[in-house]
Amino acid sequence: MRLYNGSTSWRAYRDVFQRLCKVNGWTSDEDKLQHLMLSLEGPAAELLWDFDDVSPTAVADLWKRLEH
Repeated sequence: MRLYNGSTSWRAYRDVFQRLCKVNGWTSDEDKLQHLMLSLEGPAAELLWDFDDVSPTAVADLWKRLEH
């Protein structure tokens, strides 16, 4: 899996990540969230410091943070 640090387009990374989810059978939001969190490094990973990963909208919330 490619890691994402925030220096490139988050949309392009989201597209790659969505393909990875499909290929690897990551269908639940919990699986997607865990893999997405593990794929972040550097400045992008810093977004996780105060992130609520138990929220039912956590996957969408994390993509919103990556957008900004």
